Amino acid sequence: MEERLLLALAALMYLSSGLYLTFFTQGIDFYLVYHAAQNLLHGQASTLYNEFLAFQPGQNPLFYMYPPLVAICYVPFALVPPGLALFLFGLFCQVAFWDSLRLLFSGQNMTLNKKRLLVAMSLLFFPLYYSFHMGQNEAIVLWCLLAAVRFSQRGNDALSSLFLCVAIQLKMFLAFVPLYFLLTRRYRYVTYCLLWTSVGLGLSALWVSPPVLKAWALKLFSPLGIEAFIDNQSLTGFLTRSLTHNVYTRGLVDFPVGARRLTQGISLLLVFLYAAKIIRHRDHMDLETGFGFTLMTTLLIAPHVDTHHFVILLVPFSFLTLAGRLNAMRTAYYAFFATFIPLWAFKFLSVPKGFQIGQGAGQLFLSVPFFVLLSFWIYEYGQIGKMNAST
Repeated sequence: MEERLLLALAALMYLSSGLYLTFFTQGIDFYLVYHAAQNLLHGQASTLYNEFLAFQPGQNPLFYMYPPLVAICYVPFALVPPGLALFLFGLFCQVAFWDSLRLLFSGQNMTLNKKRLLVAMSLLFFPLYYSFHMGQNEAIVLWCLLAAVRFSQRGNDALSSLFLCVAIQLKMFLAFVPLYFLLTRRYRYVTYCLLWTSVGLGLSALWVSPPVLKAWALKLFSPLGIEAFIDNQSLTGFLTRSLTHNVYTRGLVDFPVGARRLTQGISLLLVFLYAAKIIRHRDHMDLETGFGFTLMTTLLIAPHVDTHHFVILLVPFSFLTLAGRLNAMRTAYYAFFATFIPLWAFKFLSVPKGFQIGQGAGQLFLSVPFFVLLSFWIYEYGQIGKMNAST
């Protein structure tokens, strides 16, 4: 009864908000990539990263910085007018989202109530709707990540790694994920990842000249000036906001060198703890547990994680539900991540209000989602050992 009621409420939210936010709102991030694809289509690949290379902190942060392959994949949308392109892209994202649910159910022996619960959880996850509103591609990333897991479980490393590499192209911070397969001694899988990456670079070089690619890579791996952006919910965002005076917030002190060193040190510590946990339990840990924990770690240590990126947390939450491990503590974490955006995201407060809040100790308020993510990571870190001990 409870699952049916929850599903009915979730369906109402989807019909009243999800479809509207997909087809009838701004899609500002989609248009960014759409225009990049048009540059390629019109033979202007050399201008692809002009605004990115010339960016200075404090300017409009909307510039194309994805790998060239992403713009290449958007070329079919660039063949039609912008409004129609956004509609078709939204339709594609909807298909990807619903097929993600099919992938969750694939090969699973679950009750009808559990299926209802998984669908309801997905439809109630507000970061998904926010990604629709922004014209972001998280629904496609979600689909790719779940496809990577399912093909890996079937022993098809070639297809699994292909889907993972597509997800990495769309969200570059996911480049951390192949480390999981390296630590679990899935060397063939890592080799396939390197192969697909090489293919992607080759395709990119057909459209974008090596000098442009080199300039993009050098800029990408240098401080961009957006680390302290008030919507960055990673470790980098929290420490940069807290320890520097910048164009977005005013920290408790202005110590940029200390902020960088502390970010690097804590990130390395988290990676070390993550690697030690995976290595210690790799012979008993199932793929879904390890993969979900890897995604959580990725969000924590990525240089820049906007609120819409938290859609990725649907993967570990879904896997925990499938395994019957969604206890009261995890349900509380799910509830927070499903609803936090209207409370904390600066878009709902207005940018000027966000800047005003981000002064001194006030900037800690902007980082509440980061604190919850960190505590969730710590909780799951401890639970992995307990789960293995009980099996």
